[in-house]
Amino acid sequence: MRKLASALSVVSIGLFLVACGDNGSQGGSGGGRDYIVAAQASEAVSADIHATNDIPSAQIHRHIFETLIFQDVNMELHPGLAISWELIDDRVWEFTLRAGVYFHNGDYFTAEDVAFTFTRAAQAPAIGPILGMIDIDTIEVVDTYVVRLGTYEPFAPFLFNLAHAAAGIMNERAVEEAGDQVGRQPVGTGPFTLYDWVPNQQAVLERFEDYHGEIRPVPTMRRIYIRQIPESASRLIELETGGIDIDLNPVPDNFDRIEELGDFNVVSIPGLRTEYIALNHRHEHLSDRRVRQAINYAVDVDTIIQAVYNGHGTTGASVISENIFAHNPTIEPYPFDLDRARELMAEAGLEDGFSANIYANTERQDRVDIVTIIANQLAEINIDLNIVTMDWPSLLEYIDGGEAPMFSLGWTATTGDADIALFPLFHTSQIGPAGNRIAFSNQRVDELLEIGRGTLDEDIRTEAYFEIQEILREEAPWLITVQETPTVVLRNTVQGFVVDPVQSNYLGDLTFSE
Repeated sequence: MRKLASALSVVSIGLFLVACGDNGSQGGSGGGRDYIVAAQASEAVSADIHATNDIPSAQIHRHIFETLIFQDVNMELHPGLAISWELIDDRVWEFTLRAGVYFHNGDYFTAEDVAFTFTRAAQAPAIGPILGMIDIDTIEVVDTYVVRLGTYEPFAPFLFNLAHAAAGIMNERAVEEAGDQVGRQPVGTGPFTLYDWVPNQQAVLERFEDYHGEIRPVPTMRRIYIRQIPESASRLIELETGGIDIDLNPVPDNFDRIEELGDFNVVSIPGLRTEYIALNHRHEHLSDRRVRQAINYAVDVDTIIQAVYNGHGTTGASVISENIFAHNPTIEPYPFDLDRARELMAEAGLEDGFSANIYANTERQDRVDIVTIIANQLAEINIDLNIVTMDWPSLLEYIDGGEAPMFSLGWTATTGDADIALFPLFHTSQIGPAGNRIAFSNQRVDELLEIGRGTLDEDIRTEAYFEIQEILREEAPWLITVQETPTVVLRNTVQGFVVDPVQSNYLGDLTFSE
């Protein structure tokens, strides 16, 4: 049935391409082509940038919306929709905006849209960790192309957060007209518009012909097709048969086969993402630090990296990777030590163990494989895990409710700063959908997180974040499974592709060789 569904999907999308006037077959090579077909494992949740904070959605957002400040793939900041900015006092910034920019609906971009966007964003729970620090009382339209934004307290990484995809500028009239359909009717200033969205199949982006071309070049691609193909084997078949040009979520198990084929490039860079098993502090047994430590000792993470990732990725010691500002290099990973794990379980009065559910999303076979291995390994300390899989939107909704004892997830520090890597996940104020889905609460960690974001002094920030990582190593709120190496597989005729460490890859500037 899966093969049949995949085949039907290829046929239907191929017909769609022909109907839209694209030349040639879907995917495959061809110089001069002005469309590209990419595949990702999970579907975007929403095109409303304030309604979700997930990578599959950001993959769409990056093409449609633009931010005041543009962050390149080297994580460096550049002028975006703001051409300059200055700090007015210790918590308010003034931005001079770019003139002559159109929204997709034909409206001019002005300071009024910036004020509307950040007033809305500051009150959106899903992106609270990114923009919830904005004090809406500080938002001031100075004139058509000058606006002020401020935070409740001094906030060191503010400019980096304003480069996040969730900080894209929305058009007030478009949002009001779309109403509850805004998640399927996005209007930005970016190089592409959303042409079509077929749930569980694909999103189609079309070049915005009035794009200003000042932040990114005018796109070479006229259309971008982003297909949802959950099964890694199906994505590999689609690559082989020309159904897609790029696999945005390749599985390392397929790399040997891909290299044998010879028609593809496997491109990797150091990443900003940590994959982990969350250990919910609401659970009667996981609330005990000794049990959480026992789980860390009882799982052979190196085996997981070899078996699931074919050696691609590194063992995580700290909860943030070495590519993120203020990573603490002195943190040691938990060694694989079953004897110590059993001792800790005995100290907790749980020699006979317990049973619990562990959750993963169906679109990520690597996560399903990981929880399967972990279930087998934790049986050695009498923890009986029942594996439950859900599709991505359902899993997010469920774990947001706070009831899942253990679940497989990942977190990308999208700004490259320790604040975004730690505050949403471990500050008491973020318990719930904002990111702290395991009800972790530690007074000292809260204090240090507030110090880290409240000063511009990098030495003070670094010292605070180093201590946080030491506390988290002891508290063991997660079992870190891998720190990922972002990897993309693409047809070797695709030219100009650069992997984004945030993993929301921009596809508008690509070309094809003959």
